[in-house]
Amino acid sequence: MRVPLVMVVHPSFAATTVPEFIAYAKANPGKINMASTAPGTRVSGELFKIMAGVDMVHMPYRSGALALTDLLGGKVQVYFVTTPTAIEYIRAGTLRALAVTAETRLEVLPDIPTVANFLPGYEASGWQGTRRAQEHANRNHRQAQ
Repeated sequence: MRVPLVMVVHPSFAATTVPEFIAYAKANPGKINMASTAPGTRVSGELFKIMAGVDMVHMPYRSGALALTDLLGGKVQVYFVTTPTAIEYIRAGTLRALAVTAETRLEVLPDIPTVANFLPGYEASGWQGTRRAQEHANRNHRQAQ
């Protein structure tokens, strides 16, 4: 199942919008650490870097809990994270959502714009499911070739 991601920063981070984030990143190349925990979170961040023309440092994590801890503690500045993982932090004001990576706004975060509002054509998502679902998807992919 495809899962939309959300671009989150610590509430004290200088940028409050995607355009401000891009401007900050361009003014501070290589000084923003970007957390990732899975291929979907990494690809979302890398796509953002390419389309925005910014230089961020990739910081791989073994788990979302570790990445969130470092984001909350200021070790990393941005994280493209699954919406279910971030939603309560966003609602509590512990994290600031700058944008969602889906094509359209999310029902659960109606006030949060899409990245595509600022970077036309941007769309990314994570993938969650059981191993069995992944095996089924792989088999269908092989059969389609």
